[in-house]
Amino acid sequence: MKSTTIVVLLTLFAVTGFSQTTNAIHLPTATPLFTSYPGTINCNETELNNIFHSLAGENVNVILNGTPMFSGIVVNNIAKHSNLQYIAVKLPSLNNATLALTRRFDEKTNTIFIIGHIISPKNSDAYELTHLPDGTYQFIKTDLDKIMPTCAMQ
Repeated sequence: MKSTTIVVLLTLFAVTGFSQTTNAIHLPTATPLFTSYPGTINCNETELNNIFHSLAGENVNVILNGTPMFSGIVVNNIAKHSNLQYIAVKLPSLNNATLALTRRFDEKTNTIFIIGHIISPKNSDAYELTHLPDGTYQFIKTDLDKIMPTCAMQ
């Protein structure tokens, strides 16, 4: 009787273990998109502000640090009030990544502050825009998970 019980228990463990491995969700491993690009891309406020002058549907060349870096189609250019604007540019040559920028004008300090990123959810890396103390900006390469943490699927 004891050997039958042990065989039944081992069979249950084997079936349970097999069913868990065959029903597991296997997500594709994302590949890096920006391997041929530098770790940081310098730019200035004027170059970023020029992007905001583009209209939805318009083709735009994104010039950073005096060099044409990307080209794409403006998919959104939304102005909320006079002090807040958002623009999104789809970059077909970069796996349809999106350059998204938000510009805010602070009336109290009379300064413009821009935040943004370049991401493709299909890839593992991204760029995040950072404002430096000297007033310039940099796109810094990072892992996409740092910008958009993934949810654990159970």
